[in-house]
Amino acid sequence: MVARVPRKQVLVQLDDRLVAELDRWAARSEVSRSELIRRAVTAHLGDLDREEQDRTTVEAYERVPDAETFSPWTG
Repeated sequence: MVARVPRKQVLVQLDDRLVAELDRWAARSEVSRSELIRRAVTAHLGDLDREEQDRTTVEAYERVPDAETFSPWTG
């Protein structure tokens, strides 16, 4: 038995061209338009999370010098 996840309906305005593309890809993927949008939003949010993690990592490295650049044992 698959547990149903509660969902909230959200109104999103899209132009006709984008709706047509969504419908085309939904048909090709054999999923509903809503499912395709959920998948796309989930993927994009994952991308944003990874970008933020990468940015945080780069900022941390920029704040802390590496061992070759700075050593308390050298002048």
